[in-house]
Amino acid sequence: MHDVNFENPTAELSVRKAASAPLRILLVEDNPGDSELIILLLHESGYPCDLRLATDGVEAMDTIHALVKKKRLLPEVIILDLNLPRKDGREVLKELKIDARTRSIPVIVLTTSDRPEDINWSRHYEVEAFLTKPNDLPGYESMVHKFTTVDLPRLQQRRDV
Repeated sequence: MHDVNFENPTAELSVRKAASAPLRILLVEDNPGDSELIILLLHESGYPCDLRLATDGVEAMDTIHALVKKKRLLPEVIILDLNLPRKDGREVLKELKIDARTRSIPVIVLTTSDRPEDINWSRHYEVEAFLTKPNDLPGYESMVHKFTTVDLPRLQQRRDV
């Protein structure tokens, strides 16, 4: 698994406050097996989150635009696959970062790619982390453990301050 935390790769974080509201997450993933596994492991972790799933880039942006239009709470983090049907994850990320209403939403890229070009491209758009999808269940368990003990608490801590 290839993990790149662009903000602070050596940060040590305190455990988030138990009284905090669930973290609003938008998971953008077209592979049903990957999305079901991530959702199951997040649920089993007990990490308090309100998770929505979009299965392609168009659905992700439609979800975001509907929330903005209805003046609803936006996701507090987006977990984004790069290789998506209908609208590529790169295009989704670019749209999010050029819109003043969504540019501050933290994005964690989760993809099969470990190409330096994709890592550098993601860095250019200031993603929180770049994660290469694991190939097996223990890899997914380790990745979700990292989400729930490092990445998500760090993002939630920013929100709660």
